[in-house]
Amino acid sequence: MKDLRIPSIFLSVIFLISMGIAQEEAAPTDLVIPELETTKSMQRETQKAIQMLERAHYNQEPLSEIDFEAFIQQFMTDLDYNHMYFLRSDYELFKARYSRTMRGWLRRGELFPAFEIFTRFRDNALSRIEWINQRLEGEFDLKKDGVFRPDRNKEDWPTDAAEADALWETRLTYDILNQVLPTLAREQDAEENSEEAEEEKSYDEVVAEAKEKVQRRYERWRDNLLEIDSLAVQETFISALAHQYDPHSNFMSADTLGDFEMSMKNSFVGIGALLFDDDGFCTIRELLPGGPAEQSRELDAGDVIVGVSQGEEGEFTDVIDLNLKKIVKLIKGESGTLVRLKIRPNPESSEERIVSLERGEIKLTANLASAELHSV
Repeated sequence: MKDLRIPSIFLSVIFLISMGIAQEEAAPTDLVIPELETTKSMQRETQKAIQMLERAHYNQEPLSEIDFEAFIQQFMTDLDYNHMYFLRSDYELFKARYSRTMRGWLRRGELFPAFEIFTRFRDNALSRIEWINQRLEGEFDLKKDGVFRPDRNKEDWPTDAAEADALWETRLTYDILNQVLPTLAREQDAEENSEEAEEEKSYDEVVAEAKEKVQRRYERWRDNLLEIDSLAVQETFISALAHQYDPHSNFMSADTLGDFEMSMKNSFVGIGALLFDDDGFCTIRELLPGGPAEQSRELDAGDVIVGVSQGEEGEFTDVIDLNLKKIVKLIKGESGTLVRLKIRPNPESSEERIVSLERGEIKLTANLASAELHSV
């Protein structure tokens, strides 16, 4: 694999270091779980990161002064932000196992603790998604009173499996309601305004459709979870350590550093379209002024990209339900090269057309600072 090592730099108090290895595209995931291991390169990078934090960070705090219980909790929270997948017993286990030995692991550049913690998270999440799929086959009482707090970042992890199941029961009801209520509201508005609406669906049909959408969302989350590799775990792990020094220090992979540099330069090479994931469909949110997409006059906000091809003769890659970052990688490329897009006017349409675009440099003028002077 080609070495893409990028020199480490400090920018204000933001700690940047490249992970030094290009990430390969993962194969299609049929529950194939990536193997996690510390490569020699990752070992050197981890050791270098520790040295820079101890010697070059403005705190210059030795590793021996770090609260490793807080570090372990930070890493677990970075993986499980809303405290839905780990149990409290998981934290207690890893705290007892690694809080006193973590310094030695880090000094050696060995990421075994990170991989073991992440593996527990991944196993818990995959088991939970299997539970969700089975539960969605059952009935939900959407008319009973209940409370669910979506932001559980400050809450503790569930104490046991029973508490976790009860929490997820409420979460699924919340997810389904979020899909049902807008549909019912649109039908009611159309009825009140005497507008001609689409064929009205029964309540049971609306709920069934909502459950399908929720299930697809968790299936995409499962697919994304299975694409997380050793390098991604390393980035999260070392960033959690850097946050023990200050909240603005981060360890960046080559991909993350590239995105950061793009935001600093306020430019990138592509087609000039802002994209978002709409229930598994890559949808154009906005066309950037002066970009190839806008100049072509063949694309509009709301268009759905279902396939991407490189050059005049390249085969199309189906991008429905593909991770948005991977789609962006397929669309970006060198300036002057050709990319072809297979476009639908909306997700439900079967009508497709091919749009060919020549990539070019896009200036992100909206991100530039500006000032005005007003005399009073």
